[in-house]
Amino acid sequence: AQAQRPKGLDMVLRRRMQAMRRRPLPKGVLLFLPLSLAAVAVLWPCSSWLSIVRWSGTGAAACARSRIPRQSSRSDDGRTLAEDFLSSLGFSDGELSKIKVRYGGRFEPDVENRIKPFLQWFSELGLTELEVRKVVVAFPAVFRQRLKENSKPAVLWLKGLGMDDSQVAKAITTFPQLMGLSLEDNLKPMVQWFKELGMDDQQVAKSFARCPQILSYSIEEKLKPTSQWLKELGMDDQQVAKFFARQPSLLGLSLETNLRPKAQAMRDQGFADTQLVSLLVRDPRLLTSRLDLLTHRMDVLAAQGLLTEQSLRNTIALTEARFAARFESSA
Repeated sequence: AQAQRPKGLDMVLRRRMQAMRRRPLPKGVLLFLPLSLAAVAVLWPCSSWLSIVRWSGTGAAACARSRIPRQSSRSDDGRTLAEDFLSSLGFSDGELSKIKVRYGGRFEPDVENRIKPFLQWFSELGLTELEVRKVVVAFPAVFRQRLKENSKPAVLWLKGLGMDDSQVAKAITTFPQLMGLSLEDNLKPMVQWFKELGMDDQQVAKSFARCPQILSYSIEEKLKPTSQWLKELGMDDQQVAKFFARQPSLLGLSLETNLRPKAQAMRDQGFADTQLVSLLVRDPRLLTSRLDLLTHRMDVLAAQGLLTEQSLRNTIALTEARFAARFESSA
């Protein structure tokens, strides 16, 4: 039960209240009253929240902040702040359009916490301004990645294989999507597969530097079938490893619609599988040529009695004009 106040105290309080009712309000109070009512109107929406956090310095500041409108994520011309920032760095309207399409959804990554840290990191890796723009336009989703948790560890791991700064910079510029690959799910299993094939760290690093796209290939659907096909031709593990190290881009070609038809075209010209192995190990570029170009050149050389392993290797790299000048003009 609440303690009872002394009767004498009640009498004193009643007399003071009666005196205050008879006394007119000071002019200062009358002037201050409208301001007080305005303050109540502003702070009243915070009353329920204040009842939870209590009125304190932190609570008052939070309540005041809740009355401040949030800064718009778009500028006056309708572009997002991220687009405005990239535009200030020299990105053209055409580049910004490509970025928005490839990013998917509204392009509004946080400028301070996402865009600037990545741009600074690209600069530290040695990328030029032009290369940075190329990377951002090709893979704007990089700003969805976590720099410290994903992208940096992956690049540091690649350096640990033996890739130097210039090779890493070139790999990122050539295939910026590698920054979105998982270290555990993509990079490490890929390196392990190449090592089991017989490649050392230096060969693996060299392959990745030449064709970083292979880091995104499926081991089960791409690498293993191609490796098995080369072994069926007669290559041993060491030759397969050498083949991939010299021309890693071949791993991206279709086995059924590209590699097999080219090998068959060479067989049709009289090359045995042992000769195919010798040709491909020495010059895997043969399989990167267009099928129609490869077939045409073999036909021209065969018609002149010049088709050999050596002549095919020497002529496959010639431009069409030079090949025609040397062999077709006298045909």
